[in-house]
Amino acid sequence: MKKLVIIFASLMVCIFLFFGCTAAPETTATQPPTSTTAAVPRSVLQCPQGTPTSGPTPQYGGTVTMIWGMACNNLGAPWKSMTGFERSFSRFAIENLIGLDASGNPVPQLATSWQTDPTAKTITFTLRQGVNFQDETPFNAAAVKWCLDTYRTGTLQDLKLVSSVDVIDDNHVKLTLSAWDPVFISNLSSSGAGKITSPAAAQKYGDDIAHNPVGTGPFKIGGYVPNVSFKFVKFDGYWQKGLPYLDAIQVNIVADPVVALASFTKGEANWCSTQFTPQDIKNLKAQGFIDQNNYANIWCLAPDSKNTDSPLADIRVRQAIAYAIDKDIDVNTIFGGLKPPAYQLAAKGYPAWDETIKGYPYDPVKAKQLLEAAGYNDAHPLTVTMSYTSSAQATDFYTAVQSDLKKVGINFVLAPLDNATTTKMIASGWNNGFVDFRLSYNPEKTYSSSLQENLQVNPSRYPSIAIPDAYDTLFNTMLVENDMAKRAVYYQQLNKMAIDDYCMVIPLYVNIGDNMLEPNTHDFNFWNVTTFEFLPEIAWISK
Repeated sequence: MKKLVIIFASLMVCIFLFFGCTAAPETTATQPPTSTTAAVPRSVLQCPQGTPTSGPTPQYGGTVTMIWGMACNNLGAPWKSMTGFERSFSRFAIENLIGLDASGNPVPQLATSWQTDPTAKTITFTLRQGVNFQDETPFNAAAVKWCLDTYRTGTLQDLKLVSSVDVIDDNHVKLTLSAWDPVFISNLSSSGAGKITSPAAAQKYGDDIAHNPVGTGPFKIGGYVPNVSFKFVKFDGYWQKGLPYLDAIQVNIVADPVVALASFTKGEANWCSTQFTPQDIKNLKAQGFIDQNNYANIWCLAPDSKNTDSPLADIRVRQAIAYAIDKDIDVNTIFGGLKPPAYQLAAKGYPAWDETIKGYPYDPVKAKQLLEAAGYNDAHPLTVTMSYTSSAQATDFYTAVQSDLKKVGINFVLAPLDNATTTKMIASGWNNGFVDFRLSYNPEKTYSSSLQENLQVNPSRYPSIAIPDAYDTLFNTMLVENDMAKRAVYYQQLNKMAIDDYCMVIPLYVNIGDNMLEPNTHDFNFWNVTTFEFLPEIAWISK
């Protein structure tokens, strides 16, 4: 019996060493914090990285080819504006300090553990040792400090609570916050603020680092052709020995959904995300393809309301437009019932959802009354522009909205643009019109992070939206609330204020993405439904 116990203990030690995760946070000898927080108990999750725990044995080799519909303009500079899909694609090369488990809880990635001291408002990270960037420079505390400082002193807002980043030694770095944020650590992963790139590479490439991502990840950039394709190839020096399984990832940019679908069904790709019609999805599933229905955001119209010369600065105009859109008909007609209409800034079942929010149901009579009160009529019609990333499906939808608005005397001018232009507009601002507004609200991404990025006084995106003082006060109160139950109440209040009280944006529908995967590609959970956490190192192809 004693011999069996010894064998079992030895086996457990080997398993622990293989996965390389820390069961409990280490205490820094030089500056020990007053409280210690374990990442995740090993009984709940062994490690965010590693081989799959069940299913068939993974095989080595092969290239996963992906079809994507829009250009990717920033894969390597997390401190600059990045779309959600650019963050996900960058994960092939760039890892985060913090990962997320299947429930969206923070777990070790490049940081093996962390210790928090809410009283002192500090977080001390213990860093993974023996890790190099893909340019063979060392991953250490100095590199982490450079990345976090570059991010927090730039235009993005996710790290504005960080007042200092201090190197304790090569393997420990301490963040001091100006105010304690109980969801700060989770947001490091969900916002991308914790992505760590090579400082040497950033200095070498300058602005071109956006197309030359250099991190510690399982794949390194192997080619980039703007608006056409990019490729990642296996990084032989990856710190997780034996990974990745794949040799390469090829991403082809195919804007035309018909061409994309034809290429995918001919077997030219393993994964495809394009504007599938309901019938497309039905046909593909019948052929054995897997529907990765796995990400959602609230799609809205974002008005230029901060510019006092804009007609959209008048709440009556915004409300009139909201009442004039027949969302139930437009959304169901264009998307075939795959996307539910939205009347508030949350999907049902999420903490911010509030049954009492009325929103703006279709009422053209009320829309005309509000327009007349604002000074618009047949002799003085309202004209506004809708700027959006060009696609056939988006044009179809906004054409339907255009028809609704024409019925109440509004000229809704469609302005389809390339993705780079709309991304820049969303980051820097726009005049006299609307742009697409996408509020990501998945379980792993707390509402506060989404609002901080998109809907507050100093956002990373959508700076042309006016933020009322009452909303700003409540937003800042929410940010420092440590009780998550009370915080959820603030979420609901902010949601109601943004819609019913101020019509800050106009919700249209809950955008649920359909990505199709061929069945021989395994553990390729791009845009995971519960966490957004993507582990390309464990993906593999069965032959």
